[in-house]
Amino acid sequence: MKERAIIQHNFLTGMGDCVQCIYEYLDTAAELKKMGYELTLKINDSKNMYFDKNKFFDFFNENEFKRYFDFIEFTDEFNHVMCLDGLDQIYHDGNVSPYGYIWALFVPLGHYPEIKDSIVSYIKKYRYLSTIETDNKRIINLNLINRYKEHKNKIGLDAPYNSLYYRTHDLEDNVETYQTYDEEITKLISIDKKVFVCSNSYKFKKYVESKNLDNVVLNNIPGEETNGNQINLDYSFFDNMDVLHIRTEFVIYEMLTLSDSDVIDFYTLWNRISNFIFFARINKTKMNFKTLDYEKMKKEYSEH
Repeated sequence: MKERAIIQHNFLTGMGDCVQCIYEYLDTAAELKKMGYELTLKINDSKNMYFDKNKFFDFFNENEFKRYFDFIEFTDEFNHVMCLDGLDQIYHDGNVSPYGYIWALFVPLGHYPEIKDSIVSYIKKYRYLSTIETDNKRIINLNLINRYKEHKNKIGLDAPYNSLYYRTHDLEDNVETYQTYDEEITKLISIDKKVFVCSNSYKFKKYVESKNLDNVVLNNIPGEETNGNQINLDYSFFDNMDVLHIRTEFVIYEMLTLSDSDVIDFYTLWNRISNFIFFARINKTKMNFKTLDYEKMKKEYSEH
């Protein structure tokens, strides 16, 4: 009889963190499968802020998950525990107390030394500043990929383009920051080339739009004119799943559009790399960082 292992994914995060975790645990699962484990994936998406319960595979590639997992279950229980179905938790990613995590791995008691090195090696390569060798679209639903390609052509990004990504603090527009950098931002987007502008700040997008530059491309996301572009953080659209799902498609479109850029000029108030550009990291897209702690961030990134 095969030994069992369980991976639990608690979908409580933003899309970028979710995507990073998926790559982490899929590669961990691939290694465990080589070692002969029978693998179960338990997904709790009952409190996610992007789609209706159990609609996970409307957005992600079910076949990619089935390559590694023998069983895939959806659950409403957030198992923030050290033991699950007779297995012991040996790894978790997250900082919610007690024993909170975004995803966790459970194996039989005593198996930790056997798989420790494999877990560490596969997880480390996806941490914020490391180089990633994989396919940047492999986990996305193939129908969604096709719609993304059609959408990108429809908005005029059918030739090489640059991107400008302005990342504020959650539920804030941080107007004073982009006003401070007005001259620099204007110079970046006033070029003889298409520039895709992406931001979680609706006010920033309107500010860029007010410059009336023909080469600038922005997505008009349903609902952002009344609720801003802090995508779903306030759960405003849970009474209208059609709008919620369309907004979520745009989240993934924007992540992929950034990754397909020639260059991303990335302004952030987080003083770290955002996982919203996770696909761009996989794609090795050139990035220029602008942050309050810019020199520190640039030094850390160059060391990896």
